[in-house]
Amino acid sequence: MARLSEKLALHAQKPAAPAGLDLTTRRDVLTELRLDQIEPDPEQPRKELGDLSELSASIRELGVVQPIIVSVVGEDRYRILAGERRFSASRLAGLEKIPAIVRTVEEHDRLQLQIIENLHRKDLTPFEEARAYQALADQFGLTQEAIAKRLGRSQESVSETLRLLSLPSEVRDGFEQANQESKGRISKSLLLEIARRPEAEQAVLWEQARKGELTVKKARAARKATGEGTTTTRTMTFRYPIHLEGVTVTVHFEDRAKASQEDIVEALELALAAEKERL
Repeated sequence: MARLSEKLALHAQKPAAPAGLDLTTRRDVLTELRLDQIEPDPEQPRKELGDLSELSASIRELGVVQPIIVSVVGEDRYRILAGERRFSASRLAGLEKIPAIVRTVEEHDRLQLQIIENLHRKDLTPFEEARAYQALADQFGLTQEAIAKRLGRSQESVSETLRLLSLPSEVRDGFEQANQESKGRISKSLLLEIARRPEAEQAVLWEQARKGELTVKKARAARKATGEGTTTTRTMTFRYPIHLEGVTVTVHFEDRAKASQEDIVEALELALAAEKERL
């Protein structure tokens, strides 16, 4: 039986993660551990795990799809770094073993920091951003609120971005090429408008976007016409002042109480294009 020092040395020798966001290229070793070998993190800030019955039923039927992350704390003893809900639900489901990835605490922290640093890059596609958020949730147990705080973004923005992962696979897989072919006309805001529509309509809307036949303005008008996404009839307004040297530009949305940075940039681009056309 390997000694603890040998196990730690083995994990320390694993190659570092690549600079990009594609975590599937990591050489994490997937193993199976007995539940009685694993202990929760006593310093885990999330004390209430919520109702585990639905997750437990899913695990009982399909197994644990996303492995938990653990660190070595003793001879054949491990502590949870991420995945305590999956661990507890597996125990509730009567499982004896659970899929797990073993990392050192230092490596785990470094990988989390790497993803957060990459999220501050300006050249990420909307789906790269969404997958990075999902990795922070799945691999590091961060809530949407925690992700938003660490990145200095709103929880609504994080939630909306994650919504993109619900789009059909042809959208997720074909976005980059389609956006190149359309010369960058398919923005994140347009993708979000498609994601807000019923699943049955998304493939059709994507084809329209890919062919340059759908804009954010048209998509929003169609959604409003069908009453999609409106839960109140009260007038909402959102103002965002932009202060430049000698001038202040104010973006005013009449149909919402909040707007993302992407919405503001899109509004400014549309306004600039309209003004240029008028001149």
